[in-house]
Amino acid sequence: MSRLSGRPGLWLASLLLAVVSTTARSHPAPQPRADRDPIAFRSGRVEAPAWERAASGTGPARGAADLFLREPPDSLVAALMDSTNVDNMIATIQRLQDFGSRYVVVDSCWAAGYWVRDRFEECGYADVRLDTFRTMSFQDSVYAMNVVAVKEGTTRPSEYVVLGGHYDSVNAENFYDPLAPAPGAEDNATAVAAVLEAARLLRDVPTDRSIIFACWSAEEEGLWGSRNFVASAVEESLDIVVYLNMDCIGYLEPSPDEAPVTVFTDSLSLAIAGYMQTLASAHTDY
Repeated sequence: MSRLSGRPGLWLASLLLAVVSTTARSHPAPQPRADRDPIAFRSGRVEAPAWERAASGTGPARGAADLFLREPPDSLVAALMDSTNVDNMIATIQRLQDFGSRYVVVDSCWAAGYWVRDRFEECGYADVRLDTFRTMSFQDSVYAMNVVAVKEGTTRPSEYVVLGGHYDSVNAENFYDPLAPAPGAEDNATAVAAVLEAARLLRDVPTDRSIIFACWSAEEEGLWGSRNFVASAVEESLDIVVYLNMDCIGYLEPSPDEAPVTVFTDSLSLAIAGYMQTLASAHTDY
């Protein structure tokens, strides 16, 4: 899994490049550019291109050739980036703030989940699921709801790329007060906006692998939404190739000596993190 934070425009461009690359047909992986390093890594060092280490047996268990199917054509990259609608993302963030709070124990969190479902359906997705589960909050067992939309792949529909981020929120200064205002613009309406915009942009893009667009609930109380999804995925033996998690992707402009996008990664996801770095270097000005 890779987790990303940073400016939403550049982040979304990197995300789309990675998704298209991991869902397209076979082609050799692109070579990294040594003159730029726009993405900061917060876990581990990338001494060599991650896909090279994967191919040599020192990287993830899934081979690089299986993970990165090809670099998308420049024409598709340009079309996706040109079609990105920042106004849509801003409107999503504002609407989610307007719920006042998306704390898992309040009705407005459920209302926000239904609103996200409606946006997926407006994008044209027929397979939109409301996955309910029990979680703990304030020592009480409550129901929560993940919202998931599925785009079926063409030649590898049983392999999945998952894009996710939580839509619930809390008040950081009054964490144990569910009635405290918790508009959650940065944490984490920004990620929901990116998931929805990615879903809109990729709706009509043919992909070999299937894509799951997911908005989790009850994450602030202990990652319960994504835990529930993982438990179900294991039970169903879903073949998840890549999971990209979004959290707090719209903070203010970093200083000149900071990277515009930060990738939090681990040893199992160095390959996808390194690949996103290369794609962002090749296709953006950062």
